[in-house]
Amino acid sequence: MSEPKRPVYRPGWTNPPRPGDRAAPLEPVERGDQRLAQALAADRADAGFREAENCPECLAQRQTTADPEALCDEHLGRVLGIHGGWALGAPGRKIV
Repeated sequence: MSEPKRPVYRPGWTNPPRPGDRAAPLEPVERGDQRLAQALAADRADAGFREAENCPECLAQRQTTADPEALCDEHLGRVLGIHGGWALGAPGRKIV
């Protein structure tokens, strides 16, 4: 029996791409803990803005800067997550 005929190699020739050769780009996946942290941060920001509506320091800051959304240092820190946070689970564990 004779061997099968081999294709002739020529420089510059490549095999055609196969469907599995190129991997699909990885999509970013949101994890559950990321969604929880984002939800807590949004809730914390909403609470900070609600508290700031009646704060005399925030009102003075708004009049001084002519910015209707200006906040005092305390409420700005709360909204940004610098001051305070949410205690979760074991003592000492916080999401800020």
